[in-house]
Parts: sequence; structure tokens; C-alpha cells
Amino acid sequence: MALRAAIARPVAAAAAGVRRMSVGASQEEAISTFELWKKVGLGGIALCGVVGIYDLATDEHAHKHVWYPHEKIRTKRFPWDAKDCDLLDLHCKHEFFHGKSEDGGH
Repeated sequence: MALRAAIARPVAAAAAGVRRMSVGASQEEAISTFELWKKVGLGGIALCGVVGIYDLATDEHAHKHVWYPHEKIRTKRFPWDAKDCDLLDLHCKHEFFHGKSEDGGH
């Protein structure tokens, strides 16, 4: 019986064309809630922007790379001239083409 009543209420409301998303809320309360969440959202966007700018301004971009032997394990040579340089490893290719390294490696 309770199940039938629980199903009948939304069906009756749908038949009457009544939407019960915010039961008992007035138009003024809905507008004030909308304005509140609009301000919260814009404040969150502004906060993310400030944190992002701060992070970019204070980040150290010149990190020294520590070389580990397992980083460049090759089982097969590459098909271009610098056989041991990755496709986008411009530093390695520069060293290879200017004769600083015989095999193109580090």
C-alpha cells in the first residue's frame, strides 16, 4: 500500500504539470540562492586564477636533471642519422651533429 502511494504522488504531480524540485521555495528565495552560488562560482574561478598566477610566478623552471642509467635503455637503434637520440631530443641531436658525441648518446 505504501509503495502504491509513493508511486502515485509523483505520477499525480506530473499529470497536473507541477514540478516539485524546490518544494516551498519562493521566487525571491530562488533568486537569492542563484545569486549566492553565482558569486561563489565566480569567487572560485578568481581564486583558481590567483593561485595559478602565483604558482607560475614563483615556480623554479630551471631544474637540474639527474641522469640515471635506466632512463635510456635501447634495444634497437632509431632509423634517423642520430641513432641514439629520441625524436624530440634536440639537445642530443645538436651534440651529435656538432661532433660532441660519437654515438649520439649522452
